[in-house]
Parts: sequence; C-alpha cells; structure tokens
Amino acid sequence: LIDAGADVNAPPGSYDSTALQAAARGGHEAVVKELMAAGADVNAPPGSYGTTALQAAALGGHKAIVKELIAAGANVNAPPGSYGTTALQAAARGGHEAVVRELIDAGTDVNAPSGSYGTTALQAAA
Repeated sequence: LIDAGADVNAPPGSYDSTALQAAARGGHEAVVKELMAAGADVNAPPGSYGTTALQAAALGGHKAIVKELIAAGANVNAPPGSYGTTALQAAARGGHEAVVRELIDAGTDVNAPSGSYGTTALQAAA
C-alpha cells in the first residue's frame, strides 16, 4: 500500500487511529518500522477516542515498539489520551515494568497527573 502511494499520515478514521497508532497498539513492530521509514508522524495527535502511538504501545506493553518510537522522537510527556493516562501511567497500570523503565530512562515526567482522575504513575502501579 505504501509503495502504491497510501498516505502514512492520513488522519484517524473510524477507529480513531492513524496507521502508526493502530500498528503500535497491535504490537506490529515490523509495520511500525515500515510506517516510520515512510515518514509516519510519531507524534500525530489521536482522534477523539484514541491515544498517541507511544501511549498505545505502552498500554500494550510493547517494549520494542516503545524503544523505536522514542528513538524516532516520540513525545514521552504527551498529554493523556482517551484512556486518561500518559504513556508512563498506562505502562505502570498494566504492570509493564520494562516499558516503565524505558520511559523513565527517556525522561518522562514521573509525577504527571492523569487526565481523568489526577493520579500519578506510582498510584496507577499500586
């Protein structure tokens, strides 16, 4: 599809996700890499019910994708997505310790409050 001219930065459709956000959520590392190589925006805003690509990968515990997105310049401190959490809070709530470490090493704000309840990553992990 990319070779045929598909727009890798098409706005979120009915799934409220860009192609990169959907691939990150699904844990499809090869697709994530292909989309980024084709110029997909790693910081594209989500649709009204979506998450950023980094938040989606963190929520699913997809460490390799989290690393790829961070290396490509994904904002580790992007505001909470539709789930009301930052990438760090999503990873902490899911018990994804390796992803939490990646995000901390990348400089994420460990005290940022969630969008919905004002909780921090530490509270989410508990």
